Amino acid sequence: MLTLSKAADAKDLFRDEHSLRVAAYAAEIARRMGKSAVEQRQIYEIGLLHNTGMLGADEKTGSEPARPSEGAHSEAGKRALFGSIREMPELVKGARWQHERYDGSGYPDGLKGDEIPESARIIAVAVAYDAMTSSHADARPMTQERARAELIRCSGTQFDPAVARIMLDMIDEDSDFKMNERDADISIWRGSEQLWPACDAPAGGEAPESTPPPAEGLPDWLCRVEGLDVLAGMKRCGSEETYLDTLKIYADTAQTGADEIESYWRAGDIGNVTTKVHALKSTSRVIGAEPLGALAERLEAAGKEGDTNTLADGLDDLLERYRELGRRLAPLCGQEETDDRPEIAQERLDEAYDSIREVIGRMDYEKVEGILQYLDNFSLPERERGRYKEIRRAADDFEWDRIGELLA
Repeated sequence: MLTLSKAADAKDLFRDEHSLRVAAYAAEIARRMGKSAVEQRQIYEIGLLHNTGMLGADEKTGSEPARPSEGAHSEAGKRALFGSIREMPELVKGARWQHERYDGSGYPDGLKGDEIPESARIIAVAVAYDAMTSSHADARPMTQERARAELIRCSGTQFDPAVARIMLDMIDEDSDFKMNERDADISIWRGSEQLWPACDAPAGGEAPESTPPPAEGLPDWLCRVEGLDVLAGMKRCGSEETYLDTLKIYADTAQTGADEIESYWRAGDIGNVTTKVHALKSTSRVIGAEPLGALAERLEAAGKEGDTNTLADGLDDLLERYRELGRRLAPLCGQEETDDRPEIAQERLDEAYDSIREVIGRMDYEKVEGILQYLDNFSLPERERGRYKEIRRAADDFEWDRIGELLA
C-alpha cells in the first residue's frame, strides 16, 4: 500500500507526502462523523491510495492530465489498486469517484449528492484542503483564511456541505495553523493513537536489554537503530505489517539507491540527483528516519537552486548515512526459507518474459504483477535469480524503462 502511495506522490514533486496528509485529514473527518475505529482506518487507507491516478501522469511534467482525459486518472488509479488489493473494493471508490462534485458536474460518472460514495465525498474535501495549503509549480500555498473561504464558497456545489462543515470546524480549531504542508502529520487524526502501540525506546537512543518489542511482530532491536523513530514510522505506514514491509523495501534498495545517486552526481546530472534525493527524503520520513529525511530535504533544496557547493559538502554524508541505515535494517531481509517450489522450465520462463515485454509499453501494472505472481510459484535457475529480483524491484517502483533494459 505504501509502495503505491509513494510512487504516486513521487510523480508530483510539488506534493511531497500529499497522500499522508490527505489520509490524516480524511480519517479525522470520519472520526468526527462518528465512524468506528475500523471505518476510520479504512478512510485513512483510502486517503493513502487516492492519488494512484498519478501513476499515469506525464513523466516530464509530473502532473495530472488536463480535463478532457481526467477520467483516465480515475481509471488509472483503479487499475493500480486492483493490482494488489482486490480484496478491499472500498478503496477503489476513493480513487474513482473523488472527482465527482456534489452538484453532479464532476467526473467520471456525473454522480450527484448521496449518489457519490461517502468515502469519496470525504476524500474530496481532504484533497482540496491539502491542495489549497500546499506549494505547487505555479502557485504558493493559500493562507488558512483563504482556504476556509474557498471551502465555504464551494460547499453544496463541489463539496458535501456536511463534510465541508466538519473540515471548517477543524480549521477553526487549528489556531496555530498546524494543518499545512510542513507541519501536518498523523496526529491530526485524533483516533490514531489507539491503533498503534508505542515504542518505549527513544528514537535513535540506546535501549536497555529489557526493552520490550515495539509491537508483537517487530524485533526489539528496531528501537535501538539510531535515527529511526519506530512509533512515527508505524503511524505513517498505518499498520505494523505495512511498516515492516516498508522497512524491508527500504533496506533492500538502500545500497543500489545510494549507488544510483552517486552515479548521477559523478556524471554531473544535478536534475536526477535532486529527483532521487527528493524520493529519499520522502521514503526516509515514511519509515521514521527523520534526521536523514531532514538532510535530504536540505540537499534537495540546494539541487533545485543549482547550489552545487552545498550538494558537494553534504552528499557524501547523506549517502553514508543512507547506506548505514540500510545495513542496520538488513537483518529484516535475511530470513531465508527452504525453496521447495518446482523448477520452472526455461521455455516457460522465456514465455513469461516475452509477455512482460509486450505489456510494459502500456504500463499495465495489473498484468505485469500477474505474470510476476505466476513466476513466484516456481524456483528459477540460479543464473536468473538476480535479474528476476531486479525486475520485481523495478515493477514495485513502476520503473518501466528499467524492466525493458533488464529484459533486453
